[in-house]
Amino acid sequence: ADAKYVRAMRLMSGFFASLPNFPVHQHPQAFTVKLKSRWPWFFLREQQLLLFFQDATHLAMKWRNRLLSSIAELRLGDQSISVNHLYSIIDNGKFTKIDHGLTKSDINPKDRQNFSSCVKLTSDDLFKILKDNVDTQGTLIYLQMLKMIIMAYIDKKTTIAARLQSAWCVVFFCRIWLTWIKLKTLNTTQFSEKNKSKYFITRPAYLSVEINAHNLLYLILLVQQKRLPPQSLHIHTFSSQACESIFRNTRALSGVYSTIVNFTVHDFLRRAQRLSLLNDIKFKHLNDRSVNNLVFPVHYKHRHDHQSLATQSQREVDLIDVEQIITEPYHEAIDMLSGLEILNLLNDKNVLGLKPLSEYVFK
Repeated sequence: ADAKYVRAMRLMSGFFASLPNFPVHQHPQAFTVKLKSRWPWFFLREQQLLLFFQDATHLAMKWRNRLLSSIAELRLGDQSISVNHLYSIIDNGKFTKIDHGLTKSDINPKDRQNFSSCVKLTSDDLFKILKDNVDTQGTLIYLQMLKMIIMAYIDKKTTIAARLQSAWCVVFFCRIWLTWIKLKTLNTTQFSEKNKSKYFITRPAYLSVEINAHNLLYLILLVQQKRLPPQSLHIHTFSSQACESIFRNTRALSGVYSTIVNFTVHDFLRRAQRLSLLNDIKFKHLNDRSVNNLVFPVHYKHRHDHQSLATQSQREVDLIDVEQIITEPYHEAIDMLSGLEILNLLNDKNVLGLKPLSEYVFK
């Protein structure tokens, strides 16, 4: 995410930034949620005029690309996070491509925006190989966080409760990691406060993680309090990829003998209505197996995907216990980092805990 856009989002949402002469959140049409109690780990205002999501596909690839950076020296306690661990697996004669599913072009693609190669780094087979090596635990945890980002914002089948849990697990992981870097003094002559950033993900990427998780929770609260319908929780559509897909599909509605590649806004709206009708027929076909169904053609690349999208009813959203769901990913992040010489330092400095950790990160 561009730093200027991140700054604009923080200013509009009041996320540790403010516009003192422009109280945008006091607009009469602004959203408002009522919190049962003061959450020390939640930093959005109760009034929001706009909600923001950083493009999740770009966020996932920024997370992956940080691993490939020649400048970064990512460290997680006594473990290094390195792309060389993945190269070692590919070059190891004990493993074949069947075991890990990787090629060198997947690890370091020419196109840094290639999302399919990014997904390959989150396979369970690769995680199993990394888990069996005591020297690659840092890389394993880093890639597990990448998988959680994909589950939280990109995967179509993830339930909203699982999205919330995955999103906040990444948040707490980053907060613990950043706090450790701030407190730790590494033994190097070139180490200083200025170059500590090379041991962590980029600041725009970290702020994107925080902004997305906060807005996801805010959106769930709006649905719980009946201010938005449950259909607004189709999180996987909150990206530029969905918009680009709609535009491609509307262009594909041209006749086979048509050479027109451009169209007006009016033409786009007319085609979008036809596209909406086709998608409605397709959705009913996938979710209703009655014998009288209209057989809708499906591209061969999508025939393996027989599961319907995860949909949420109002009752399911109402049953979500936010405080319990947030507590679980915090403890999950703690468990993942146990044994990496991180938690001991945080405990010695009295910043281990939901409240002290969050206060220290943003003080």
